[in-house]
Amino acid sequence: MIQKPLSSCLPRRNSTKNRFILSGYALFLITFFFLIPAENNYAQTSKQQTSDCTRSTPVPVVKKSVFPNSAFKLSRDKRTGTETVKFANGDKLTITNTGCEYYYLGFRFETSRFSAPSSDTKYWFEQAVKLIKQTEKGIDAPVQMADAIQALTKYIENTKKPEFGNEIDYGGTDIRTFVSVKKIKKISTQKFALEVYFAVGPL
Repeated sequence: MIQKPLSSCLPRRNSTKNRFILSGYALFLITFFFLIPAENNYAQTSKQQTSDCTRSTPVPVVKKSVFPNSAFKLSRDKRTGTETVKFANGDKLTITNTGCEYYYLGFRFETSRFSAPSSDTKYWFEQAVKLIKQTEKGIDAPVQMADAIQALTKYIENTKKPEFGNEIDYGGTDIRTFVSVKKIKKISTQKFALEVYFAVGPL
C-alpha cells in the first residue's frame, strides 16, 4: 500500500495560513532588529549634539510665584526652551530660551494696549521699555534686565530715530551683554507683536 506523505494530508488552506504567520513573524523580527539600532543611534547623536554646546540645557526663567499662569516646554533636542505667560490684562508673552555659543533670550509680547505705525520706532522702543519693566520682576535669568532697561532708555534719549535690530551693549568686555528691539508686527486689527531679545556671549 502506498501512503501519501504527511504534508499532502494537511489541508492547503492551513498550509497557506501557516506560511503567512511565519512570514509575518519574520518581518516583525527584521523590523525589530533594525529599529532598535536606529533609535539608539538617534539618541546617541542627539546627546552628542547637546553636549557640544557651551551653554547648558535651557531651564524655565519665569518665576511661578510672580506669574503663575505660565508654561515651559523643552524641544526634543534639548537646545530650545519655550515659555509662555498669560497676563491678567490680556497680554501674552512668549520667551524663547536658546543658543549654543551665546545665551539667547527672546521675548515676544502680544498686546492690544498700544497702537502706532511701525515706522514710529521711538514710540515702540518706549513701549518695549515699559513691557520689560513690567516683566522684569518675574524673570530669573543672567541677562541683568535692569541694566538693559537703563541702556535702552539712554539709547532712546540720545537717538532721534531708533532702529529695529540694533544691538545695544550694556555690560561685559570679553563677553558681551546686549539687548535689541528686533521688530514690531501688527498681528490683528487691534493687536501687535513686539519682539525684544537679550544675549550674552560668546561663552
